Amino acid sequence: MEKANIKTDPSRCVQCSSCQLRCSLVYAHQFNPSLARIVIEPGHILFKDDCVARCHLCADFCVYGALTVVTG
Repeated sequence: MEKANIKTDPSRCVQCSSCQLRCSLVYAHQFNPSLARIVIEPGHILFKDDCVARCHLCADFCVYGALTVVTG
């Protein structure tokens, strides 16, 4: 699933899991990447169906620029 408010660039992703850890902490109250609403795989960044529409926590905490917020 894609998200309209987040642009993904899998080539910049280093699989650090900071996006997954932040997401799982906020929505599942645990540091557990498997509970995140974002899936990081080599060459792919996917959002699960239960991903919150306008949330952009993952992009806010991506220091490598693999996830960026689309404005406007």
